[in-house]
Amino acid sequence: MKMPPRYYLKDLRVKLRKTQRQIAARMGIENFVYCNIENGKRGSLMNAKKLYAFAKALEIPLDELCKWEIEYLNLIEKVKGES
Repeated sequence: MKMPPRYYLKDLRVKLRKTQRQIAARMGIENFVYCNIENGKRGSLMNAKKLYAFAKALEIPLDELCKWEIEYLNLIEKVKGES
């Protein structure tokens, strides 16, 4: 099953007027890794360290990022249930 993109990451990034490359650099990860996470091709379950890095790079509280990620995971469960 193809995972849906994490639109919330793109929306947060665009609000900051940052590129994927800039956010990846803030996180200390390769651009392709960030791109794959944002596009739903990688990181179906992110660990606390990765979530913290995203929150810091996107300049939002960790609990807010967790809320967005939980909504994303709920969407995945819904899509899997419909398959």
